[in-house]
Amino acid sequence: MDDSSDFFAAVKSDQNLANDLLKLANRSHDLGEEVYQLYRRYLTVLAKALRQHAIQACYHLCTSCYPLEFLELEPSQQQRLQRSLRRAITNSIIDLLGQLQPLTEVPSPHELSAWLQNTEEAISLTLPGLSKKMNHLLQQARVVPQQVPRQLIEAAVRADEISDGGGAKRPNILSVLVEKDSKENPESTVIMPVHVIFLRLAEIEFADMELSKLRQQIHEMRSKVADLRRIYKHRQHQAQGKAAAAAWHQSWFGAEDQEKPG
Repeated sequence: MDDSSDFFAAVKSDQNLANDLLKLANRSHDLGEEVYQLYRRYLTVLAKALRQHAIQACYHLCTSCYPLEFLELEPSQQQRLQRSLRRAITNSIIDLLGQLQPLTEVPSPHELSAWLQNTEEAISLTLPGLSKKMNHLLQQARVVPQQVPRQLIEAAVRADEISDGGGAKRPNILSVLVEKDSKENPESTVIMPVHVIFLRLAEIEFADMELSKLRQQIHEMRSKVADLRRIYKHRQHQAQGKAAAAAWHQSWFGAEDQEKPG
C-alpha cells in the first residue's frame, strides 16, 4: 500500500493513526509547494549564473589558454565559433529550466522524495553535457588541439582532481598534462598541457551569494522531506500491521465458526 487513502479505510478503528496519516499527507502537500517554488527560484538564478560562467570559461580558454590558436582563425570563423558557443549555452539553459517538472496535486512523501532526486539528477547532468558540447565546438574550430582524442577530453572533464599544469587555476577550466608521441623522435614522448572547459556546479554556486543561499535552503528542505518520509513510512508500517491483524482475526474466527458442528 502506498496511497494513504488505502490506509485511512484500513484503520478506521484507530482514529489517532488515521489523523496522523492525514496530517502527514497535508504536510507533504505543503512541503511540495515550498520545494517547487524554491527550485523554481534556484533554477532561474542558476541559469543566469551558468550563462555568465560558461561565456567566461570560453573567453579564458580562447584568450589565456589558446590565444594563438584563436588568432589564427579568420574573423568570420571567430564569429561563427562564438555563435555556436552561444547557441549551445542557450540550448542547455532552456533544457535546464525544462527540468522543473510539475508535482502531483497531493504528492505523498515518497513521491516528493523521488521528485527531488530526479530533479537533482537532471541538474547534475546539465553542466557536464554543456562542457562536452563546448569542448567539441572548440576542438572542431581547431582552438583546442585536434590531435588530442575526444575521449581524453571527456576523461579529463570527469577527473576528480584538477591540475592547472603549473599555471594559475582558472574558474571552470580543467588543465591536464598528457603524453604524445614526439614528431622529432618517434621512440620518445613529450608532455603536452591540455586545457578544456569544466563547468562545476559547486564552483558556480560558491561564486554566487544568492545561489549559495538557495542551495543551503534546498539542503534544509531535503532534510525535512527525508524526515517526513521516514515518519510517514513508519506510520504506514503501523497501518499495515493493524490491517493485517484485523484480517487475521476475521479469518481466524470465521474459520472457527465454520469448524463448529452444526
